[in-house]
Amino acid sequence: MTSPPTWSDAGFTLLELLAVLGLFAILLGIGAGAFSRMNMGRGLAVAQVKDALRAARLFAVEQSTAARVDFDGAGNRVLASGFVSTGNWHFEDSTSFGWPTNAELAGGAVIEPGGAIGNALLLESAAPGSAVLGTSPSFDSDIGLRVEAYVQIEPDCAGVLIAKGEAFRLEVTEQRTLAARVRVKEGVLESRAAGGFLRLDTADRVPCERWVAVALSYDGQSLRLAIDGRERACLANDVRLPAHPDPQAPLVIGGGSPPFSGLVDEVRLASIVTRDAPPLPHGVTLAAAGSVFFDGRGRLDAARHDRPAVITLRYDQDEGQRTRDIVVGMLGEIR
Repeated sequence: MTSPPTWSDAGFTLLELLAVLGLFAILLGIGAGAFSRMNMGRGLAVAQVKDALRAARLFAVEQSTAARVDFDGAGNRVLASGFVSTGNWHFEDSTSFGWPTNAELAGGAVIEPGGAIGNALLLESAAPGSAVLGTSPSFDSDIGLRVEAYVQIEPDCAGVLIAKGEAFRLEVTEQRTLAARVRVKEGVLESRAAGGFLRLDTADRVPCERWVAVALSYDGQSLRLAIDGRERACLANDVRLPAHPDPQAPLVIGGGSPPFSGLVDEVRLASIVTRDAPPLPHGVTLAAAGSVFFDGRGRLDAARHDRPAVITLRYDQDEGQRTRDIVVGMLGEIR
């Protein structure tokens, strides 16, 4: 005869079930609290900053040009930008000079052998001439620009080398120094730009009777001049000054007064393109504003950085603030 079940054989009692459920609630509460303190935006913020740095570095290497990443502390944003080629002219023959527009020779301008690469454009003061490169929407960036060329000049070469109306001008002065002028938008810190123009002149002279690379670059914050790949002058502001394009004016080599005299070859124009990103996730802020500059080899620009660049992220927490440093080494490595 089977005996009736006892309380111990019947399974959990109601009291025991309530005790187990209470224990689960306590454990879930502890887990939820720990999970809430794990700000998932932190990993996203780190990835966002590193992604912008890697994109700018890769762009610099692929385009063989400068790139930068700006960290806007006030807006809590990361902005990557770099120069992309918008025009290239090489004077090999009288029918094809480059892209995206063709050059129209005027006055005494002629094509001569013995260029930096192949043939070159010859401009002489005795028979003033010019090469009109025309207009294109890609020539008119209000963010920034870069223009570079190879030149071989004579001692009395003073004159405008390359210009686009009132937008910008690169010239060789009577002292044979390199000078530049870039127009900025009206009403934007006019006190920093006399007459709406930023002006810069090198102390170094442009060497004569050999091929020399000259360049003007403006990134909205600094105007720079380079000779033979070395920066020779810089005018920097602590804020951005948007450029003021002149869309109706053609891009012209020579044609100024006094007329430029010398050989010109491999003229390149570049404009800045940007890669904007959304603000950093809630609870993560940039500790300070700043910029990281890469050169055309993907390394930190030695003219701007004398040590590794450090970007600090600040994490907001109830019990205080913690930080995370992202470091860019001199060779461009990101860690």
